[in-house]
Amino acid sequence: TEVNYPLQIKISFKNTGNVVAKPQIAVEISSNGAIVDSVSFEDTKIKPEKIEVIPVEWDTTGRQAGNYSAHVVVSLGGTNIGEKGLEFAILPLGTLSRSGMLTEISLQGEPKQASLVSILATFVNTGQIDTRAKFTGEVYCNGDLIDVIESGEILIAVGESGVLKSYLRLENSGNYQINGYINFDL
Repeated sequence: TEVNYPLQIKISFKNTGNVVAKPQIAVEISSNGAIVDSVSFEDTKIKPEKIEVIPVEWDTTGRQAGNYSAHVVVSLGGTNIGEKGLEFAILPLGTLSRSGMLTEISLQGEPKQASLVSILATFVNTGQIDTRAKFTGEVYCNGDLIDVIESGEILIAVGESGVLKSYLRLENSGNYQINGYINFDL
């Protein structure tokens, strides 16, 4: 990743027990042998016999470019059930290319007068770095611009797609059209 972009560590966890598991994940980040930060995460509940990927993010804002290591410890009920060391580099801002595609805009909900519908915009991150993305759409009714909608911002990993959701109230009957674009790398 680059300076000022979150580093995402993904932990694959399989619950082999017969009750819901809530693993605790602790990550110590080091540079040149010294611990510079730590993060923890324990919000995921995993049902028996299920496998889930748990993403843990480290904010690199204000960090220096360079080589780092992460020591990841996974615990369950206070007992260490696994740990691993990972080496990574934080690159200077602008080193990795950013690109992506808006592949679909769809509607979720019943399109009738006075209803609230969800507008779903699918974005595929084809770049070399995880990217923050936000959808902006112009809403036309019978050819007239009537509204501008925006989604919240989400982080989309390299090679993955994400759905950005915004909302639209259909005040009038008519033919609606949405033209939109994705702002990414905000």
